[in-house]
Amino acid sequence: MKIRCGCGALLPDGTDRVPYKARVLPDQDWEDVAHPRSAEAASAVLRRAADVYQCQDCGRLLFAGADGLVHRFAPEKPDVPRDLLRSVHGEAWQGSLRGSWRSGKGELWWEAGVEPDSGWEDVAELAELRRRYHEVFAERFGRGVLRDAFLRVDGVIEHEWQDADGDSPAP
Repeated sequence: MKIRCGCGALLPDGTDRVPYKARVLPDQDWEDVAHPRSAEAASAVLRRAADVYQCQDCGRLLFAGADGLVHRFAPEKPDVPRDLLRSVHGEAWQGSLRGSWRSGKGELWWEAGVEPDSGWEDVAELAELRRRYHEVFAERFGRGVLRDAFLRVDGVIEHEWQDADGDSPAP
């Protein structure tokens, strides 16, 4: 999905964990999630949470309403921070790393708490994919900003790691 801001910028939403997107839960429904009567009840409330986006160009907030329309709100001043919806972990937010090889071509991508630190690479050689995967893994793991990672070659997982408790123990 792509949303067009009033300033003309395009806000893509094709993946999870987008740093300029949040979900808004009405305060009246907070207790249903914080202290749910059941997991199903909490899940039902969370599914109805509204998506909100912040334009990185102009700072507008765009709410995807239950009515199917996008409602835009412009900031009073142009110097509004552009990271209002980013994780409380900021640059220390832990993202994923994925390496994939299939049909003779490869891809490598990783997420970061700050968009310019994220990456996507097309890789033409399997040896280069393996080398780059382990290089990016070591760099991101060393910085403590890796949530999980896997390298898949022709449908077979060659390497997999997950930070089970959020403190990046040794792989």
